[in-house]
Amino acid sequence: MKSLFFFLVREAIILSFRDNDRNASMWRCNSVIFFFLTATVLCTASPCALSLAARAGETPAKPAPPTGNVTAEDEAELQRYSKCAGLARKNPRQAFDHAMVWVEGDKENITARHCLAISLIAIQDYFTAGEQLERIIADMELGGRGLPPDVAVELYRQTGQAWMLAAENERAATMFTAALAITPDHVDSLIDRGIVKAEARRYWEALEDLNRALELAPDRIEAYILRANAYRELNSMEMATKDVDTALNMSPDNPDALFERAAIRYSENDLSGARADWRRITKLVPGTPLAHSAQVNLDRMDAVLQEGK
Repeated sequence: MKSLFFFLVREAIILSFRDNDRNASMWRCNSVIFFFLTATVLCTASPCALSLAARAGETPAKPAPPTGNVTAEDEAELQRYSKCAGLARKNPRQAFDHAMVWVEGDKENITARHCLAISLIAIQDYFTAGEQLERIIADMELGGRGLPPDVAVELYRQTGQAWMLAAENERAATMFTAALAITPDHVDSLIDRGIVKAEARRYWEALEDLNRALELAPDRIEAYILRANAYRELNSMEMATKDVDTALNMSPDNPDALFERAAIRYSENDLSGARADWRRITKLVPGTPLAHSAQVNLDRMDAVLQEGK
């Protein structure tokens, strides 16, 4: 049973769906969560929105079942967990009910408890999800069963993501740091911790994590965009522009990079440039929260210009 749980964590079968609560600030990211969800962050009060759909967003293919000594019980549990993940994407409340029945029938089953955690994420009870995941980690470690390093890293990261969504940024940072203590060059954990540090306005510390992430993985577009945002917050517009240009060279129609460039242009009083980027976003991803945020900024800019006449 334990080996099946390890398999599920390693294969990231968990789920991928879009969080519906879009009112977080840019850095309290509803960050893209490799396991749970994709987040799109928007900030319409000022030009500082960013979605991170580049990191996830597509429903992952169902992994092949683990090979080796797989019991009928393991097969049944895998199917039950897969159902939980599918429900979390399509019907979060039903996923929660499914998970509760499973846990109540087998309170010590780690896979069932993890199913409950992802269903809590799905119904946006992020705080309880964080607590549930922390208990899973503690029980696995204190119970003498141990966690393989790769599984431990991913569980710490999942827990950190839940705390980040719950706006418990100190607890999130603790989890990401725990993951990095095991694997210091874990790129996703570096990016996640950079987000949390920037949320706390510790931009220089955020840059340290993002710099290291990009040294290790220079193809991570979202890290360039996040670093551009941090540089902009530090009023280092030349560095911010360099990073966002790099992102757009890699992906010319990336709406997240376009939004960050619009923010930089707006900050430098390049209103026509900002307007062009926001309009482009509304055409590239119509009907999305990011497009809505771009339209709000366009409307507000027009209102300000109208008042100045």
